[in-house]
Amino acid sequence: MNTLPDRIEKQAVLRAPIERVWEALSDSAQFGAWFKARFRGPFVAGSEVVGELAEPGHVGRLMVLAVETLDAPHLLSFRWRPHELEKPSDSWPASTLVEFRLEPHPEGTLLVITESGFEAIPESERADYVRGNSEGWEEQLGRIASYVSGTDRIEKTVSLQAPVERVWRALSVAEEFGQWFGLDAAGETFAAGRSAHMKIAEPADYAGRDFTIEVVALEPPRLFSFRWHPCALDPGVDYSSEPMTLVEFFLEPRDNGTLLTVTETGFDAIPAGRRATAFRMNEGGWAEQVQRIRRYVDA
Repeated sequence: MNTLPDRIEKQAVLRAPIERVWEALSDSAQFGAWFKARFRGPFVAGSEVVGELAEPGHVGRLMVLAVETLDAPHLLSFRWRPHELEKPSDSWPASTLVEFRLEPHPEGTLLVITESGFEAIPESERADYVRGNSEGWEEQLGRIASYVSGTDRIEKTVSLQAPVERVWRALSVAEEFGQWFGLDAAGETFAAGRSAHMKIAEPADYAGRDFTIEVVALEPPRLFSFRWHPCALDPGVDYSSEPMTLVEFFLEPRDNGTLLTVTETGFDAIPAGRRATAFRMNEGGWAEQVQRIRRYVDA
């Protein structure tokens, strides 16, 4: 008797109206924003769309979604071969079916995500895929919940004339990062999994104060990410026990230049007394910083 599961189901009530959740699912650009992928076209029922992962550890890896249903605002479904994200193989030619079902709820929207069809996977591999995808959908459910709340995510995009390699150097070399960001990073090196300790150089009101980030990913020349304590500018306050936000820089070649996207997520976990201020200050701060890096690399 086969006791391995054939179906994953995750559900949560999202604090957003059904129309907002549907938009975040059915628009391929918005789907990619919270799923961490870049799609090369819109979602169209009956058509395939290719996406490029922007997930740390998988940047640039391709995924293909065969969209089956777009029934606004209640059902999006597609088929994919999730094993191709890890190890392309002909041993499992079939696809699984992923469904996003939405229902109005007194507190917002009930979203149910299911994935079925795992019986097509060779039994020796099935348990690993079910377990991995179950954990993955749990994380993705949290991501879309934060995304549609409207208070957890900042995103800024800027087109740069400089090639990807030049922009990558301005991000990944600590001293260059400091030059456009306004930091003294002399002697510091960025490395995934370790903290980088710098000093604020400007604005003058904060000059000389400590500035620390925890580098998460350095995947040349596409993804640089770190965690930090946003708006942690009071030297008399210990912020170490507070959750950090995640900052990600994603680079895409565009013509002879670079499309740079900067995101910051995780504000919903910050203590309520600082959350709105941190979000507001960083929203304005990143609007300025993307222009500073543009001037720096395009000079």
